[in-house]
Amino acid sequence: MRRALCLIFTLMVFFLVGENGWAQKNYARRLVNELCSPEYHGRGYVKKGDFKAAQFIASQFDSLGLEPVVGESYFQEFEIPVNTFPDTLGLSLNGLVLRPGHHFLVEPWSGSGKGSFEAVAIQKSDFVNEASFMARLRQAKGKFLVYSEQDMDSLEQSYRDKLKKGLKDLGMSSNPFVAGVLKITTKKLTWGGSGVASSIPYFTVKSDRKPTEVKKVSVAVRNKHFEHYKTRNVIGRVKGTSGLGKTLLIGAHYDHLGRMGSSAYFPGANDNASGTAMLLSLAKYYAENPHDYDVVFVAFGAEEQGLYGSRHFVENPPVDLEKISFMLNLDINGTGDDGITVVNGAVHDRLFGKLESINKEKSYLPEVKSRGEACNSDHCFFHFKGVKSFYVYTRGGSKAYHDVFDTADNLSLSGFDGTYGLLRDFLNSLTR
Repeated sequence: MRRALCLIFTLMVFFLVGENGWAQKNYARRLVNELCSPEYHGRGYVKKGDFKAAQFIASQFDSLGLEPVVGESYFQEFEIPVNTFPDTLGLSLNGLVLRPGHHFLVEPWSGSGKGSFEAVAIQKSDFVNEASFMARLRQAKGKFLVYSEQDMDSLEQSYRDKLKKGLKDLGMSSNPFVAGVLKITTKKLTWGGSGVASSIPYFTVKSDRKPTEVKKVSVAVRNKHFEHYKTRNVIGRVKGTSGLGKTLLIGAHYDHLGRMGSSAYFPGANDNASGTAMLLSLAKYYAENPHDYDVVFVAFGAEEQGLYGSRHFVENPPVDLEKISFMLNLDINGTGDDGITVVNGAVHDRLFGKLESINKEKSYLPEVKSRGEACNSDHCFFHFKGVKSFYVYTRGGSKAYHDVFDTADNLSLSGFDGTYGLLRDFLNSLTR
């Protein structure tokens, strides 16, 4: 009988722990699926994708019982410059129609253009001979310049950077003499954002063809540039129980790259619907289990455009920065097969040691890896202001990044529960 009771008790504990873990991951999965759905248009600046995502996050804050920080609103508004591609987008080479996001990208700074144009190839020999290069440019008047990234990558770094800038500057003139620029690459297609717009179209095509094989380029692209686009951070707070007036700040950017024309959008599952899901999961926990300190949750906007949301928060702080004991930034939290990396772990070695010891004790993740400072996400401006901060990202699993393949279906969330448990225990230890 005693053995039977012990077995029943063990099974109950296993069931409860398993169910809680499943419920946590299931909540995250629902959030990722929602934020990556076509309704949010890649959480960018076409069809108000960013606005819809911010509204959804605010509704989650409200349902969890978080209090607003900016007056009676969860929103902190700011403006950004942004270049967008709301509708028309087409490209064909020698009559072969290419698929956006799969076969080609329009460069983020591209301007509008329409028509069929002869192509002029810049070859490797042209890059290393200034006279030959200038001759090719003159030959390309009213035509499309085509070059190979592989040829350019073989050049010395400083010269390569100079050439890239020169080719980009061709389109910044109000009266450009070329019709457009097309780069051929064998590398993965990776998109980004831009706050500036050129006056001609720019494309990147994934192909192993040589530039000289391209004879005709047919394009149809329309850009829309905003100098003062209004977007927002979403901020909520759970009051602490100690009355000490100290704050923990947990942040994750919710924006992504949005739409590239009418048929392609970038779901941004790992980057950063996953981090937003971790943010909301921790908000749910602290709403039910208040920390000694106030915990402020910030879903930052416009990270992909250049860390605009976090910079605006730091320059216009709705909470006293000097009272922030620690800032945790969550960006790319959707895998975890190989553990996590902690940016600033080497800077704050005592705090990192605490995080690492918790993981060793409870075996949440395969590895907790430290690295030095890097201004590569929303922790950056807090770090510069002297706020102790970590940026945590997961490793392993899906390689999709800034492409159309970073979908909810492709995201395993394999290390989500372990990362969540480790970060929760670490944050709870910070009052000691």
